[in-house]
Amino acid sequence: MFLNKIFEHFLRVASRTWIAGGICCLLLASAFGIRTVIFIHRAATANGSVVRLIEATVENNETINYAPVFTFTASNGYRYTITPNTASNPSEFKVGQAVQVLYERNSPSNARLASFWQLWFLPVLLSGLGIVLAGAGYLLLRYERLRNRRATALAVSL
Repeated sequence: MFLNKIFEHFLRVASRTWIAGGICCLLLASAFGIRTVIFIHRAATANGSVVRLIEATVENNETINYAPVFTFTASNGYRYTITPNTASNPSEFKVGQAVQVLYERNSPSNARLASFWQLWFLPVLLSGLGIVLAGAGYLLLRYERLRNRRATALAVSL
């Protein structure tokens, strides 16, 4: 009986926590997605090239990811060299590869490569995490309610 109460409490807390966490992830994904759409809409474009790949070691599993360092010339005539925060393994880019660059006109140092993962990695990651968490929380909530109905029906029939 005591373990049953603990399990019921776990279901109640876990289902609501996972749903709340999933909703928070989905809200963050929406915010980053909107921010990316606004950036793309306002951005100027330039041709650039990848000048090197920087190794970024992931400490928890010791894998090496590669972040592309790229250069481009903005409309103001200055040349900029940018290292994005997004790295991958295998690398999405090769040294010397020509790339399309999106940058803010009034702040060309805020530039991103015009590739799907460079622009949309965070919204996609948070959306996936949000869907999984909210879905798992919803399933736990349904299970909790089904379990409560069965317990109530069993108590009434006795």
